[in-house]
Amino acid sequence: MSTNTFSQETDLRLRIERGLLTAARQISSPNFDSRPAGMAVNLLIIHSISLPPGDYGGNAIERLFTNQL
Repeated sequence: MSTNTFSQETDLRLRIERGLLTAARQISSPNFDSRPAGMAVNLLIIHSISLPPGDYGGNAIERLFTNQL
């Protein structure tokens, strides 16, 4: 039996409220500006990083993406 928590049976529906994915932790970035009124989103950037196995603690990743390093 697999110990993976993700499988083909996993519900992949995303819940979005006020334009934000509710299952994701939200951290405001200092690297943005206001979008003009009425302008639709036309680009989405998803940052993905790879850490060594078991090296997920600490706040270095958050500090990197918020210009605090």
